[in-house]
Order: sequence, then C-alpha cells, then structure tokens
Amino acid sequence: MGKLHSLILTVRLQGFAGVLRAVRTNIRSCNIMVLLRKEYDPADVQKVTVEEGFVMRRATREDIPAIAQSWPEEFKPKWHTESELWRTLNHHFDSDWPCFVTVHRDSRIYGAMWCRPWTYDSALAPAERGRSCYEISSLFTIPEARGKSMAARLILYAMEQLAHDGMKTAYSRIQPDRTPSLRTHEKIGFQRIGILTDGRIFGRFYCSLKRETQAAPV
Repeated sequence: MGKLHSLILTVRLQGFAGVLRAVRTNIRSCNIMVLLRKEYDPADVQKVTVEEGFVMRRATREDIPAIAQSWPEEFKPKWHTESELWRTLNHHFDSDWPCFVTVHRDSRIYGAMWCRPWTYDSALAPAERGRSCYEISSLFTIPEARGKSMAARLILYAMEQLAHDGMKTAYSRIQPDRTPSLRTHEKIGFQRIGILTDGRIFGRFYCSLKRETQAAPV
C-alpha cells in the first residue's frame, strides 16, 4: 500500500510526466548537499527586524497565489509546469509544513520558506538523533530583495516561532555552488556539519554524511 499511495500522490502532484521522472529517479539518483545546523538562541530575537512597509508572518493557503507569483526562476525547472508548482504548494499546506513569508504592504511576497520534517537521522551520530528538529526548505527571496539580509531575518523569525512549539534545532541542506545561501546561513550562526549525500538505487533510499573536521557530534 505504501508504494501504491506514493504512486497515486505523484500522479496527483505532477501528472503522468511526473511518474516517468519518479521512475527514473527511483532507478538511480544522487544529491550532494552541504549540511548545516543551528540551535535556537533566544538572543537572536534582537536580530529579527523588518524594514518599514514589510511584515513577517506565518503563511496560509490563501497565500499560494502570491507565493507562486514570486517563485524564483531558478526554482521553476524543478516543477516543469505552473500547475505542478500549484499542486506541490497545496501539498505542502496539506502536510501542515509551517511556511513563513515576508510580505510588503502591497501584498507582494518578497520571501518565503518552509520548515519540513527532518528525515535524515540515519546519517547522524546516535547522540544527534530524535531531537525536536526540522529542515529549512525552499527558502527564497525575490531578486530585488537580495543582499538586504531579508532571508536571514526570515529564518530567525521562523526559528523563534517554532521554538514556542518545542522545535529548537534547524537543519538546512544547500547545494555546494549556492554561495550566497551558504553565507546567509553561516552569518546567522549555522555551522557546517559536512557533505550529505543521498539518493536511490533501484528504489532503495540511502544517505551518508562526510563530516567536516571541526564538526564533531554534539
């Protein structure tokens, strides 16, 4: 039933073209990402400021049209069509993944991010597993908002909000060539754990972590 449910969900989200991509991915896929981690620090609340005319808040399903309109061009090839993007955004809200946005007074969304369940415990040391943690996902700001620390403030705002629910450890997986995003995370206290490799070989999931020398388990 698990595989059938996964197939039905893929058809629902991405259509039959998505099924073909999923089959190809299940045969063999590999992702190589930089893994970073940050523990919630109450002192960070002092850094959570917004420019005049903006507000940071938790998003609702009603924000989907504005999020889709602001979705960055570099993210769009992943979804192939606008309808796939809309179905995926709806699925995020169906799954109750917390989403946080930075909104201008004209209702335009300048930045957004999701906090999805952390699913890579098997790559961590035993002492690191089972924490109340989450993964920062699909973080973006629109081009004209970049270089203004808007993404950094949104991350800290989200961490403050989730800390009230006991979620105090944030992970982030970032492509090695996305230097601006790596800098943003490290600027606000994220530490590099190492290189996380994951993927599938004939349907079987695998993941492994090559730690940086200074990134000892805590």
